[in-house]
Amino acid sequence: MKLRRSGTWVALLTAAMFFTVAASAVADTAVPLGGSPLNVMVGERGQLQAFRTDRSDPASEPGIFFPGDNPVGDAGFFLAFPSTEKVYGFTGNAGPFGLEEYAPFLQPPVSGSGTAADPLKLVRVYDAFSGLEVTQTTTYVNGAQEFRVLWEVHNETGVSLNFKALAAADFFFEGDDAGVGIFTAGPPRFLGGTNLDSGSSGGFVEVTEGGHPAWSVYQALDYPTVWTKVEGAASSTDPTFDDTVLSESRDDAGGVEWDQDVTGPGLANGGTRSYEVVIRSAVPAALQLNPTNGASRQKVPINITAT
Repeated sequence: MKLRRSGTWVALLTAAMFFTVAASAVADTAVPLGGSPLNVMVGERGQLQAFRTDRSDPASEPGIFFPGDNPVGDAGFFLAFPSTEKVYGFTGNAGPFGLEEYAPFLQPPVSGSGTAADPLKLVRVYDAFSGLEVTQTTTYVNGAQEFRVLWEVHNETGVSLNFKALAAADFFFEGDDAGVGIFTAGPPRFLGGTNLDSGSSGGFVEVTEGGHPAWSVYQALDYPTVWTKVEGAASSTDPTFDDTVLSESRDDAGGVEWDQDVTGPGLANGGTRSYEVVIRSAVPAALQLNPTNGASRQKVPINITAT
């Protein structure tokens, strides 16, 4: 199990400013969307994090992705190219390592009022390499236990491209690395993890409306393996993940994968491919009994519904 890192995020959690964080290879910043009860953070290379603001002491509340005390989380989007055996993304705190770094070049400010009609929105644009651009749009509606992330991959390289697209995260629910995997067939499908002590859970919800492709494969697994798989995703055209779900409590993580362009014609020059997920963070509600009390003669049962 990984150790929590110390840091200064406590004082910075609610500040409407940029956060400077020392990563393993590069110094990245994260910008808060400023919502409630989730304050979503997005790094320069699309790294994701979210802090809960609905607790009695939100300043002491860790984030939902590792490291919990860091506004730049080990969660985000990756592109793997088997033809060159290169994977593009970012360097994490506990992984992944050794990838080709995205090059951020457009960082507009947060927009929106936080309503369903006008959600909080943050756009990040970064290059994988010359001619291949990724636009990431992260949106949040105040009051929700989830936020949406859209990645649009645009090809202006002059040739068609074959690649895998992956989203992966190192979970850190309720300040704890430990958890088991979850998968529900839906629709929509859900892939994530849950902390057995607290019952808190989270992960990725599949989004196919709007023409977005369905997941090719998914996997709920332990944190070292998820980053090993992402780091080696370009070594083969075979799927990186394997549709298995972690069944015992471990340092849990998860990933989903889109392989529609890994073989065949690929993404044509001038074309755009879009991928979207909902990232959910759910805290169990208190136990509810209905009715809360009752009386009956001896040996005559009373039906009580526990939710």
